[in-house]
Amino acid sequence: MQFAAMMLTLMMAMILMTMLPAEVKDDRMANRSRWWMAGALLLLTVQFLLQYVLGLRQDGVVQAVTLNLIFFIPCSMLLSMSVLNLQQQGRTERRDWAVGGAVTLCVSGSFAVLALLIQNHAFTISHGSLLRLEVAGSIAYAAMQLYYSLRIGRLLRRMEHTLDDYYAQEQPGLLSWMKVSIGGLLVMALTVPAIIFASGWPLALYGVFFIMAIVYLWFSLVRYIISSEGRRMALAATSSEARQDETTENSRTADTPNSQAEAKVEQWVAEKGYLQHGLTKPAAAEAMGLTESQLSEWIRKAGYKTFRQWINALRIDEASRQLKAHGDFNIGAIADLCGIDRSHFHRLFREHTGLTPAQYQKQATDTTA
Repeated sequence: MQFAAMMLTLMMAMILMTMLPAEVKDDRMANRSRWWMAGALLLLTVQFLLQYVLGLRQDGVVQAVTLNLIFFIPCSMLLSMSVLNLQQQGRTERRDWAVGGAVTLCVSGSFAVLALLIQNHAFTISHGSLLRLEVAGSIAYAAMQLYYSLRIGRLLRRMEHTLDDYYAQEQPGLLSWMKVSIGGLLVMALTVPAIIFASGWPLALYGVFFIMAIVYLWFSLVRYIISSEGRRMALAATSSEARQDETTENSRTADTPNSQAEAKVEQWVAEKGYLQHGLTKPAAAEAMGLTESQLSEWIRKAGYKTFRQWINALRIDEASRQLKAHGDFNIGAIADLCGIDRSHFHRLFREHTGLTPAQYQKQATDTTA
């Protein structure tokens, strides 16, 4: 099992380092994430190799745990930082490095000093003392991974808000892998400190889960950086940053949203510009003759949190009118007509009206009859 895991992690690391498309290699943000994840996978490869060659699990759990902690803590740090790098568009924060770096140095340094003292015969340590040191290292790892999980979760919520304030349509698949990854990181943070001391089939079973989690994270990150997903997220993030800069500049020059903004929005709504497929906030603002910050200010004053929330309200109102007027129309066709993805139409309609489209259509037909 250790040999198979070693070959798998080595293969994934080599793919990250050598086999990605040229455009990814020119992307600084994607490059950082892929190299950090490749580094994490190489650390895992070395760990599995040493476990396999030295047979530490056969010699005893305590020796194996020491090796696991020395390699697994920096590995987890690099895996988490590769995700954080994508979330922050390549601008990682020093505190994130500081947390993982401090834990890595403390744990690895403690074991290194201990090994040096034992080698020089200046210090002897009992089996129980070594075990206590490993428990302390496991707790430090758990605290580090819990920090990264919470940090990734907080940034994920910010990313979801950014997407909702840029795209009129939901982007459900864009960040779903990050949600799963957060769950995996949390599970590892809660279970590794205990399972690392196990042996036999419980450890083997957990090893399978661990490798599957690593493969999923690797596959998801590769797909994210080579597909259009990363670029779509980057567009939304860039638009959000530009809007914030524009809002700041307007506040300095006392250039508040002009009094004509409401009239322009009402005209655009009357012309049913919100029914356009693939609608984005910049496109809507341009069609209205407004800046993004002006449109954002109007949406906020109208009582909506995001651009998508406002557009959905308009589209569901239009769908309600169509369902009332055309009792014989196919519900999927009405969803298309109103610019709503069919897979989300029933849920969105029920959220806004309390009824499914079919129930609403039947109720409207019965009332008319």
